[in-house]
Parts: sequence; C-alpha cells; structure tokens
Amino acid sequence: ASVWCPTTSNATLSPFLFDIARETGYVTLFGEEFCFDHSPFVAQGNIFDLKADIKVHTAHCHLAERYLQQQNQTIIPKKLWNGKTGFHLPCVDGDQGLEKNSIPFFHILQMWDKYSDSPRFAFLNVMAAHDYAPRWEAMALNAEAYDDQILLKFLKELLSRPDASNTIIVLRSDHGLQDGPSIADYSTQAEHARPWTEIVLPQSLSGTSLEALKKNQERLASGFDLYHTLRSIMASSSLNDAMRGDSSSGVRVPPPVPDWSINLFTQEIPVGRTCLEGRIPQELCRNENEKTFIAPSFGTCNKFDRVLHFFCPEMSTGGSRNKVRVEYPDVKQQIKTPKRMKNAKRAHKNAKRTRKKITEKKTGRRCLAPLPFLSKELKDTWQLIDGIVEGFPSRVSGGIFLYPRQQSLFSAIVEKLESALEISHPGRPLRICETGFGAGHSAALFLAASRNTVVFSFDRFDRRYQRPVADLLTEKYPGRFATIAGNSCDTVPASLSPDLMTREKIQCDLLHGSSLCKSDNIDLVQNSPPGALLTSTSMGSLVDEEVYFGSEAQWTKLRAQKCISDITCFDEEEMELDQNFIFSRQGNKIHHKFCMAIVTGQCTKGRDSSIGEPALRDSPLFTITKSLDLKNMCPQYQVTVPAQGIDAIVRANVAGLAAQSDSTLQ
Repeated sequence: ASVWCPTTSNATLSPFLFDIARETGYVTLFGEEFCFDHSPFVAQGNIFDLKADIKVHTAHCHLAERYLQQQNQTIIPKKLWNGKTGFHLPCVDGDQGLEKNSIPFFHILQMWDKYSDSPRFAFLNVMAAHDYAPRWEAMALNAEAYDDQILLKFLKELLSRPDASNTIIVLRSDHGLQDGPSIADYSTQAEHARPWTEIVLPQSLSGTSLEALKKNQERLASGFDLYHTLRSIMASSSLNDAMRGDSSSGVRVPPPVPDWSINLFTQEIPVGRTCLEGRIPQELCRNENEKTFIAPSFGTCNKFDRVLHFFCPEMSTGGSRNKVRVEYPDVKQQIKTPKRMKNAKRAHKNAKRTRKKITEKKTGRRCLAPLPFLSKELKDTWQLIDGIVEGFPSRVSGGIFLYPRQQSLFSAIVEKLESALEISHPGRPLRICETGFGAGHSAALFLAASRNTVVFSFDRFDRRYQRPVADLLTEKYPGRFATIAGNSCDTVPASLSPDLMTREKIQCDLLHGSSLCKSDNIDLVQNSPPGALLTSTSMGSLVDEEVYFGSEAQWTKLRAQKCISDITCFDEEEMELDQNFIFSRQGNKIHHKFCMAIVTGQCTKGRDSSIGEPALRDSPLFTITKSLDLKNMCPQYQVTVPAQGIDAIVRANVAGLAAQSDSTLQ
C-alpha cells in the first residue's frame, strides 16, 4: 500500500470518502460480513473514525452473540470478532435459513428504496475468498460460487431498477493479504500486483466518458486514480474546485487529490505509464522492466506481516535487490499500535484469568469437566460421518469418539494454543498433522475446536468410506483440511519440515500419531520444530511394544534420546463397546490410556548441533506449548509414566538412536 500526503493544504475535511460523502449530503452505508467491534485488525475505528449512517456489521454482531448463547459461552468483546462465533457457517442457522452473504445486499437494496430522493454511497467488503489456507483452490471456488450466485442475483436486481441509470458500481478485488502455500503459487503472485477492477458506468451519466473508460482498460491504473475518479463524480462543483487547491468558495474542503493521478472517466492513461509515474511501490509493480523480482518466488510481499515482509525487496542506494532478511523489523517503529489492540490484549488476558478461575472451581486444578462439551457443530459432523461409514459395511479401527477425556483435553489444548498464537503471531493458523485418518472423527474435532486450525491428514485412504468422509470435511471446512495419501511411513518424512522458513513443505504445531506405521510418532518428531506438541492414540497399555513404553516402542526411543520432554499420561474411562472394531469386538470392555509430550528439537532433522538444549527451549513455539503446563493438567486423571529401564536404553542405543540426524529412529 502507498500513502500520499500533500505538502501544503488548507483542507478542513478528512480525505476519507465517507467524510466527503457525508459533507455533500450522501446517505452512507458501510458493510462488513463479520462483527468487527473492538477488533484491532481493522482500519475503521483504529485508523479513522467510521461515521456511516448504516453499519451492516451490527447484524453480524447480533448473530455472533446469538451463536455464543446457543453454545452456552460467555459473551465477551473479543469473542465477537475472533472467528469463533459461527463466522464460517454459511447461513444464519448453520446450514439452514437466510444466507449470511445476502444480508449486506438486503441492506443496500432497502437503502436504495428508502432514500431514493437522496444521493447514496455504499461500501461492502466481501469475505467470500478471505481464507488463506493450504487448499488455495478452495479460495477460488468460494469466490466463484459467490460471484455466480449471491453477487449475480444482487446485480440483476439493482440494474433492473429505474435509478440504475444514475448508479455507478465498482467491483474491486484485494490480493494484498495472502498466507499459506498459496503464496508460492504463480497465479497468486501474478494477481498480487494486478487487483481485478470492474466498473459499471451508465452511458447517459453526465460528466463521464465511456470512451475514456474503454481506452483505460488493461492500462496501468492505481488506487490513487480510482480515488481521484470517485472524488470527481461524487463531489459538488465547489468541492471539485477544492480538489485543485481552490478554497475561494468558502466551503469546508478536503485535501486536494494528487495532481499526477488520473480521472478514469475523463482522462486517458498513457500507454507507456511507469510504476514510478503512477507512484506504485516496486514490490507491487506489474511492469516487467520495473519489477524487483520475478515470480515464481517463495511468497508475496506484505510489509506489515511478520512472515511475508521477508519477501519485500530490500532498498539500497544502488536501487533494489531481492534479498531475504534474517531479522524481523521493529514493527512498533513502523506503525503505531492502536490503543484498541492493547485493550484487546488486556481483555484477552482478563478473559483467560476468568476462564481459569471458573475451571478451577469446577474441577479442582486447571481441568475440564470429566465429560467434554461437544459443540453442536462437532456433533452434527460426527453424525454425518457415522452415516457415511454405515453405508460401507466394514469394521472401523476405532477413533477419538471412544475417548471422552481425550476429546476434552484435545479441544481445550487446541483453544489454548490458538489463543497464544493469535497474540504472538496474529493471523497465523494452528497447524495440526495427524497420521491415520480412520473415519475422520479426530480431524473433525480439531477443525471444530477452532476456526484458525488447519489439519493435514496422512493415510492410505484405501477404506471405502474414507474418501467420502474426507470430501465432507473438505466441503465443510474449505481451505482448512488437506489429505496426503500414501504410506505415512513415506509421506510424513517427504512432506514435513522443521524449517519454518521453507515454503515447500508443511510445518506442524500439534502432532497426532494414530496410524499403522510403526515409526509414525518418530517421523513426526524428527520432522517438526522444537515446541511442537506430540499426542498419540489411546492404547490398552502404556507398555505396548509399538507406540508408548514397551522396550522397543516409539516413545521409549524418543525419550531415551531426549527427543521429547514433559511426558504426561492420562487414564480414560472404562467403557463397553456397542459395536465391532478392528481392535476389539462388541460387548468387550476397554480401559485405555494416552500420553502427550513436547518436542525438544534434539532429534530434529537438520538441526545445528552447535545449538544446545537451552537455546531450543527459547524458541517461540516451545515457550507457547510449555505454558500449557502438562504436568498440572487434570491431575486426577493422570497415570504414572512407565519408568525408563536401563534395558530399554541399551536396546535403543544399539538400534542407532544416536545415528546421523537424517536417519530414522527405529
């Protein structure tokens, strides 16, 4: 983004279009498709005061409060905007009722009817493709579905009105904020410098020229030009005089527009216009002869993102060079943090203290109730999954639906990790990698636990019900669920990377080992950064010979080489099976246990051997997971971790636990 400030100005109005519209008698509408009250991540209310006559987002605030009430959650300001209020649900009542995307258009059409005798100015920020996640094809599909259905219906209705001959419609995209693997895609990087813009202009509208607009197609236009154009068409003659710096009319005047900007309705953009002439930053320049770097690169530039700023060109006296910097800039020196952001963080801390007090009063010590509260969203998804599985008669391997305490702990941990990441790395999703998709119950739980989770599931996907279930989750959580098919013994090492700077592989924050691969836990740990949280499937015994602490089991080997720390194990409730599973038959009683641990980084592939354990523990992710304080979590359900016998250490060392860092522990 660029900002132009006039060196001299006698302006008495702000430069924002909403203020100018209000000054000239327009009825104004500002539309967002979520509740942004108290959010520190929007411009309105933080950068400028929003004084629109109609604010569509208030409807979404009421919907957010309604959702929280339905989920029996306390209503606090942060919850209204942090994405955990049913924002992802398409309709007012989940998958039923009025489509949320139609609410702003309903307001606009009502506004056009009620104030037909007044000039009207409406702005709507559409969220259809605002999902920066690993499955970037879902982003495009969401946008296309929106354009083909919701937007098309609105445009047909608006353009069929008698006042359409006096209405200008501007459709403009925003490719400035990207995240996830999509930033390495060529089309994403090409569009980053080419935000799509369409203008519907009535032929008979005075003061405009369709010929000029036609000639300006496919030429280098900027946001400055669009601002100039809208200022010209909406302002009165006295304000248009002020645009040229003439204040003789005596009216309150806004700042003049840049004299080098172009009115797209009346002026022609030069064919050979350069980015320098258009005041377009080099990192957003689309002219091949002026580009600072050529796609495909590793990412798109965003100066205010803690990760994507790495991909901005570094300026020097000799021009610019595409160089990846190794230190974060001091963001506080670049831009002042809005007071509201500080207040939001304070409110977040207070809310966490309140939740902690309530939880301790219920169960004694930082533990959820014995039986988890499953959201309606998760219950409905599990019901759909069960319906799919029943259509393909076969025995199921089991799943997290059998283990209520594991459900409860995993949901709470996901919420805590996501909240911590939101403060330390705003906008970054919590990445969860699981081996063993089963029937999809655990993936559904992780996805429902927080809107900011992204789940990667490794499995052969060779059971007949697995693909339909995976398709269900892909459709229900667009852009947040990805499958990696094949033998997880091969796909996990090939797909994961502990290097947080790489954009070619996946980095995981939470690991869930639950496949038939006899090295899946080891592979997950070796290919994840320090601080990743390791969990595994529940087992009938913690001294089994495959997963936990048998003499040759995976966790035995990981513990012997100090690959994991803070090992904590929990006891599940005894239950009688009501159907046949691969591991046991109907009518049998099971009493399983499961463990969690933190990845230390000691066994991470490619680790610099000169980096000691204290330095690894200082990593941001390690600090976050360490704050979970696993040892004090639900002590009434904890069981003793099997002792580390000398025989297990000897066997582990003989098996090559201290071998080359690129070898597999087994």
